[in-house]
Amino acid sequence: MGNKPTEKISFIDYFKKNLTDTFLFLVGFLLVYPLGFRSLMALDQNIVFEAGARISQGQQPFSDFYLPFGLTPAYLQAILFRIFGIQWKIYVLHACIINGFTAVVIYRMMRLLTSYPISICFFVSFYTTLVFYTLPATPYADNHAQFFCLLGLYTFLLAMYKKSSYLFWVPLCFLFAFFSKQNPTFFYLILMIGLGIFNYSFIRKNIRWFLLSWIPVLFLVVYFVLKWRHTESIFYYQWTLPSGIGSKRFSSFNLYSFKEYFQLSFDGAKYLILLLPLSIYFLIKQKTNSKRWNQVMVGSGVFFITLLSAFVTMNQQQNAYAFLTPALFILLAPIYLFFETWKKPFGIITCLVFIACSLILIRPKTDFIVYRGFNDVDYSYKNEPTSYNKNLDIYLQQLCPMATNAEYDSVMVFLKNSDKNFIWFGDASFIGSILGNSSPNPLIFYHLGLSYPDPKNDPKEFKILQTETFIHMEEKNTTYLMIEAEKLFMGSDFHEFWDPVLPYCTVVKRFGSSKIYQIDERFYSDWSLRKR
Repeated sequence: MGNKPTEKISFIDYFKKNLTDTFLFLVGFLLVYPLGFRSLMALDQNIVFEAGARISQGQQPFSDFYLPFGLTPAYLQAILFRIFGIQWKIYVLHACIINGFTAVVIYRMMRLLTSYPISICFFVSFYTTLVFYTLPATPYADNHAQFFCLLGLYTFLLAMYKKSSYLFWVPLCFLFAFFSKQNPTFFYLILMIGLGIFNYSFIRKNIRWFLLSWIPVLFLVVYFVLKWRHTESIFYYQWTLPSGIGSKRFSSFNLYSFKEYFQLSFDGAKYLILLLPLSIYFLIKQKTNSKRWNQVMVGSGVFFITLLSAFVTMNQQQNAYAFLTPALFILLAPIYLFFETWKKPFGIITCLVFIACSLILIRPKTDFIVYRGFNDVDYSYKNEPTSYNKNLDIYLQQLCPMATNAEYDSVMVFLKNSDKNFIWFGDASFIGSILGNSSPNPLIFYHLGLSYPDPKNDPKEFKILQTETFIHMEEKNTTYLMIEAEKLFMGSDFHEFWDPVLPYCTVVKRFGSSKIYQIDERFYSDWSLRKR
């Protein structure tokens, strides 16, 4: 007997079969795109843009620049920049794609893990993506880490309930998550270890896939370490500095402070803790299986991870809000299943009322879905941006430090017309990448103790950084030093970095708070002699 011919599926049939996924992806995509041009928080929204632009220009992390987090989104952004060019709209496109995929992953996870009808799964997916990437509306390390953690969790569930070979992709998802942001990845890994222990029989039966899954992870780690070469710098900037900040924040953690944070951040959400014992109670009342207990583990795990990671990173509460919704509905799944067995329509009505009440409980005090408060910047439509910057193709509502749109326009025109290399001290250094400047600066952004060492507490490492900065400037024949302000948003002092250069500098242009210095060539020769 011959083999049965493989049935061919036309594009139309595939589209119809995946219509819900396609629709959700488009919804998630379109929710973000128009918001990505409304304003920017230069410090936070500069990081992935400039890192991606530098990689697309041929620079290498840890040899040309340092980054404590955000490598995964930076490399993804670099691919998009290489294909479409370094433009703000391509930056926004990246966030749209991730939000669209998040909508699909949430929907599929709800369908896989719960017994909800399609309508509820669709609502959970839509509501999550409504408050996920719509807040920054541009690539952000925390959001990428949460997405890849969620994807890893979903892939693990797929391996358990559908096809064990999916297990192969789980560590890869968490590797991408770790190199997006370490904090949420660490907490999700604890959840994954708990799920692995609880489902030990599954891991034991599929030990082959479990062991094979680490091969691509090890290969990628070895490849990039050899590619970047600077092992000490990798460890220092990817672990020592970020963990130092994290340990300080963890040291302030106690039950009282967490309770205060909890109440201030999530108006009424403290009552959601009651869902955990309620879910367990209804599980016991029913004929339970491991899948039901996995629901409770996943729901409660994502719920507490969302709160704890937000507390440790000290992000504003809205940055961590999105995944509370799927966590809530996963925890509600055993309760829904219990009420669904009642005679209709009473059971369904009771369950929907319970869900509606739960959604009211997690409504935050600030209506950030409407006002879009993100990292202290008001992105809302109530304060309509008035300054359109044609060079950036974006409405500027706030830059850090505070400056007018006209000032930055003038700076860009001057630097573009000068056709000379420059180094940028400030929070909006991505402007240099848009102008085509391959920056010699080892720092993507200025955050004392996180992106660079504190000169008071770690003068040795700071001196190494300063020396490398001057070396890079000399190699690229840097002519101009662009200064946004004497002090930046996170307190970085201009004089800490540039006092050795200032005797060789002349102010050639002033634009409000901004200055452009011309560096005399004597600096490089004199500095080279002193270095010897």
